Amino acid sequence: MKFLARFALFFAFFCSVSFAEDLPKEDNQRISIYLHPFTLITTLAAKEMPLFLYVTGEFPLSGSNSLIVNPSLWTGGNDNIDVFKFGSGVGIRRFANGEGSGFYLQLMGSLSYFSFEEKFTVYTEKITASTSGPYADILGYIGYSAKYSGISVFFDFGLGYGGSNIKAKASSNEDDLAFSLTATGLAFDINIGLGIPF
Repeated sequence: MKFLARFALFFAFFCSVSFAEDLPKEDNQRISIYLHPFTLITTLAAKEMPLFLYVTGEFPLSGSNSLIVNPSLWTGGNDNIDVFKFGSGVGIRRFANGEGSGFYLQLMGSLSYFSFEEKFTVYTEKITASTSGPYADILGYIGYSAKYSGISVFFDFGLGYGGSNIKAKASSNEDDLAFSLTATGLAFDINIGLGIPF
């Protein structure tokens, strides 16, 4: 069943994009709300993974600039793993041609809260390990946007810097252990968005 749902989403996405080429272009100064179809496909296809939901809102400020808001939610798991992540990115997208579509550069900062818990058994000892804390990053993107009367599409690639200060703990039949972990480094992101202009 999940294979059929994955195939249907994949097929619908590419049919929509190919059909969009025949639609007349309209004013690019409309708000567009995008879903990320490949993230949805991954969620439907993976049995052991939680729900991944990304939405991108584009709010044009002028022909050259748009405000971008990108909320995200991860939630769910199975008997052994629980995952939760909630946050949002906010950025500015600048179009090279000043017409609200085509090639663009984008700068976006994101802040989210992440928690992860895993239960496992080592020999006869049951252990629960968990981490939680904030994560922040800032990325620069290069991408391309196409807008039509009934559909908007974008693709971009981002590279930047991210970091977290995460609290971690483990508990077992005998001991409890807690510590703090600070991690920073290279961050990257790839997005394909399929949206509806309003």
